[in-house]
Amino acid sequence: MLTYLKNFVELRTKVASVIPFFYVLTIYLYAFSDYDFNLSTAIIFFISMVSLDMATTALNHLAGFNKEENISKYDQGLLKQMEALGITNTFNKIVLALLVIVGISLGLYLALTTSLLVVLVGAACVFVAIVYSYGPVPIKNTCLGELASGITMGALIPIAFILTQDSSVLISINSLSDITLDYTNIFSWAVILSVPVLVIANIMLANNICDIDKDTDNGRKTLAIILGKTTSQKLWQFIYLLSYMLIIVMIVVKLIPTIAILTLISSYFTFKNSSKFTTNSVKHLTFKYAVFNLQIVLIPVIVISALGVII
Repeated sequence: MLTYLKNFVELRTKVASVIPFFYVLTIYLYAFSDYDFNLSTAIIFFISMVSLDMATTALNHLAGFNKEENISKYDQGLLKQMEALGITNTFNKIVLALLVIVGISLGLYLALTTSLLVVLVGAACVFVAIVYSYGPVPIKNTCLGELASGITMGALIPIAFILTQDSSVLISINSLSDITLDYTNIFSWAVILSVPVLVIANIMLANNICDIDKDTDNGRKTLAIILGKTTSQKLWQFIYLLSYMLIIVMIVVKLIPTIAILTLISSYFTFKNSSKFTTNSVKHLTFKYAVFNLQIVLIPVIVISALGVII
């Protein structure tokens, strides 16, 4: 049962939200130490975030189960596990409901105790999560899939975290007629968050590159289909180059420690993985390199920023 649950919510894939969370957390503690930080609030936010991430995955699988044809191999495997364990779709819906209740309840608690702006950001995330898989034209079937996943997980969720800690980092609201934006910090966070946005979007792009033939047959219009396989692969590699360029900018403007220049060493492994993927873009063989690259790009920044906080 536990194995099925882990597969149903794809626990192993939560690295795409957990690592960006710690990336934002450590940079916040290092570069924005003049602002408030509350550990218990951070823990509650983390639980809410992971719960909603798992709920989104569960929702995607429930949508996949309802297809009359073209059911993915992964969903076929889940259906076989359900049959073997005697699990019904009602059980799946209960799991989804519990995850949503935990995630939204904790999110509302944070909004009420910190900043009501969190409600707006959270609502945007929930809206994207729903239309990503449901509706007449799900976002994941269009050329906006990469952008939606990257911005939601790489930018909107981190912004919600910042607002729960100290909203004055980005905006100060004394009254409806007295609203002040901190443009310097907004620019800084735009640079900081662009990195997780890009590497998360690249996971989606890698998935669509691998599925380009199947998606074409199913009438989808993903970015990979519109650009073509070769151009998409070049874009995939360029995005990693752009990510490292942004890290250099972060070092120059002192958003992360100067010693973070050592993170550029990891680019060797990132581009080595990129070469393996573009040489043979087959999901069960090389898609894993997109997930590996997210870790290779972000984890060194997390470690060095954490050391900067401690030292």
